[in-house]
Amino acid sequence: MEETRAMWFRKDLKKDARAMLKHNYWRMVALCLLVALFAGEANQMLSLVRAYVGARPEIEAEQEAGTGLHQKTNSEVVVDILKQLGYEEYQSAGVSATQGVLAGIVNGIGQAGSFLFGILNVINQFLFHDSVAAIFIILLGLLIRFIYWCFVGNVLVVGKNRFFMETVTYEHAPVPRMLFIYRVNRAFKVAAAMFMRGFFLLLWMLTIVGGPIKYYTYYMIPYIVAENPDIDWKSAMALSKRMTSGHKWRMFLLDLSFIGWDILNAFTFGLLDLFYIVPYKNSVRAQLYQRQREQVIREKCPCWEMLDDRYLFEEPAVIPEEIPSEKIDPELRMLEYPVQLFKIPEEKRREWMEAHYDRPYSLRSIILLFFTFSIVGWLWEVGLHMVQAGEFVNRGTMFGPWLPIYGSGGCLVILLLRRYAKHPLVTFGLTVLLCGVVEYGTGWYLEVTKGVKWWDYTGYFLNLHGRICAEGLLVFGIGGCAAIYVIGPALDEKFKKIPKKVQTALCVILIALFCSDIVYSHFHPNTGNGITQPAAEKEMQSAAAGATIAGSAGGGLMIPGVRVDFGEVSGPEKTELQVWG
Repeated sequence: MEETRAMWFRKDLKKDARAMLKHNYWRMVALCLLVALFAGEANQMLSLVRAYVGARPEIEAEQEAGTGLHQKTNSEVVVDILKQLGYEEYQSAGVSATQGVLAGIVNGIGQAGSFLFGILNVINQFLFHDSVAAIFIILLGLLIRFIYWCFVGNVLVVGKNRFFMETVTYEHAPVPRMLFIYRVNRAFKVAAAMFMRGFFLLLWMLTIVGGPIKYYTYYMIPYIVAENPDIDWKSAMALSKRMTSGHKWRMFLLDLSFIGWDILNAFTFGLLDLFYIVPYKNSVRAQLYQRQREQVIREKCPCWEMLDDRYLFEEPAVIPEEIPSEKIDPELRMLEYPVQLFKIPEEKRREWMEAHYDRPYSLRSIILLFFTFSIVGWLWEVGLHMVQAGEFVNRGTMFGPWLPIYGSGGCLVILLLRRYAKHPLVTFGLTVLLCGVVEYGTGWYLEVTKGVKWWDYTGYFLNLHGRICAEGLLVFGIGGCAAIYVIGPALDEKFKKIPKKVQTALCVILIALFCSDIVYSHFHPNTGNGITQPAAEKEMQSAAAGATIAGSAGGGLMIPGVRVDFGEVSGPEKTELQVWG
């Protein structure tokens, strides 16, 4: 047994890990960043994207009164550093987020950082805030966070491990391998195993001494379920326990050996973590799993037969005919893991895509798609406003039940990007880019020609001049891909069932109504409360949000190009506001 325990050495693991980095460096960086964003892994990497500096007024008031317990997030520290270096525009550049879904996610990650801290945050709310409604919302948010942690965060971590395990043997591994568990339809089983790992680890953490030991006992579970998603959690825990038996101290020393890199990372504001340390650590751990796996199989330990992915660390002796030629090098070695030979098939996942998206669209079909997307966009905007404001408002620049920006974006995506549909990630990126250009250009044109804003993303995470933001572009990217792969082909099939004469008549009627609306809206734009806001007013509000108070009563509020003076104040109800342009 002592001989097998010395099967691996830190120096060898790191040497092989550096060789892995050479072949898949940029893929590894991209995958680690995606997992950090969507699974909350690698907190130091997240500090680069947690650009959040806003706080609720009541929290700021508590801080000023000495009663708040606010601790700066990593992103707040970065913002302060940037300001000290003279980048005052950082906060107004659209990275400081206070509105929107992404802002809530980013701010939540920045404040909590992990599920455990989320629990502590709820306890804090119970102790220091006597509000039943607030507690209910917190508990609801915690439940959503828990579900996300189970079925998204943990599953993506396992998918990331699968990617790195494949690169031990094969030169290339695709970034979408992080979705491997979803593609073989084993998310619930993997989530259960990862949940039980977290549950038992939490219980052992309560013993203080047992926590660090059991951390290494359960260390291999995310790798075991990545190899065999069908394994039950009890067998996974038993295998992990056997794999780490007699190695825990050496594994601890292996993790400790990276401390020099972590210290150096502190001087790079997390950049070294993103571009080297995290991919390097994951490569080393994949190498470690491969060594420990070999030992368990050689000794035929209990449950060893469940480590049954033969070609994960061993190339096929004979290359199957179904393997594409581009995945074979000139020396007849496979460049990627042969997913066709995995015991759980995943090929069926793309049959619906391959059968429909690559099709010619008739002019009538494109016109009907344009109006369908425009009407659905109008229903979405109106419905969203009704939910948020509790009132009906006819959204958009026109008076009819359509928003042409949705129709234009949907049709442009289908016509221009379906040629790239065999590469979903490329399609998604190009969709985001195309929709961003359309939305930004439309917003700029309307502001210049009409002098008002029909939408404003100021305060949203990663917005550009309030005309586009990351949240909206992600939604458009997902919607655009759905239009290419699903919605467009499905609607085209429905339109083909309509007689051509009826299609033509319907197109003529819709175009006539639409052109009439364009002419009328040109002279009488659709404006009003909940629809538009003067561009100058929005700019003044944005500037006022970043301005500083210069003086007390009788002083002034300085805004670039504007002076706001407060008259003498004898009471809060007698404040006078004077503005000079």
